[in-house]
This record gives sequence, C-alpha cells and structure tokens, in this order.
Amino acid sequence: MSTEITEVVLTNGLPEEGLVRLNQIIGVRAKDKNGKLIVPPQYTVAPVIPVSKSTWWKGIAEGIYPKPAKKFGLRCTCWDVKDIRKLFARGECGESAGRNWNHSPLKLIENL
Repeated sequence: MSTEITEVVLTNGLPEEGLVRLNQIIGVRAKDKNGKLIVPPQYTVAPVIPVSKSTWWKGIAEGIYPKPAKKFGLRCTCWDVKDIRKLFARGECGESAGRNWNHSPLKLIENL
C-alpha cells in the first residue's frame, strides 16, 4: 500500500481565466433587515480570501496581495485571476503572510 500526497487549492469557484472584482475575492458580508452586518460573519458571496476591504488594500500597499490589473472607472477595480491563484500556489495568503487564518494549499493523503 502506497501513499500519495496531492495539493489542492481552495479557490471557491474562481474562473479559470479573466478578471475578478474585489467582492469575488474577499466575499460579501450578509446584513440584517436594518442594514447592519450579521455577527458572527455570514456571507452572501463566499470569500476566497476572507479579509476586510481595508486589510486587502493595506496588503496591496505592503506587497502581500497583487496590485489591480485594470480599473474600469472610479468604483470598479479588477484583478487578474491568475495573480489571485498565484497567492495560493506560493502559500502567501495564509499564516505566512501574517494572517491568522489558514487558506494555503491543503495536503491530502490518498491511500492507493
């Protein structure tokens, strides 16, 4: 019996190629009927990298997260999905990036 280790990258349905908006990366927090964020956090769009907007933009300034690939006006900024996937491949989006959540590639052990 042999054991094989396979890496799996969690990317929650990102497209294979193209551009993604910030809400596709960090998710969209659910709000109650009064417009307040629900605590503990619940999401209407699941996050790939569960950080706040301010943490995301600070991470870009610090070089942790990739810079935007394209800007479509004042309120529409997009990232190349390849740059987002590279974060997972390098393992730079988890604890090694100074974050307290682990979203780096998982190692799965399969028994053959």
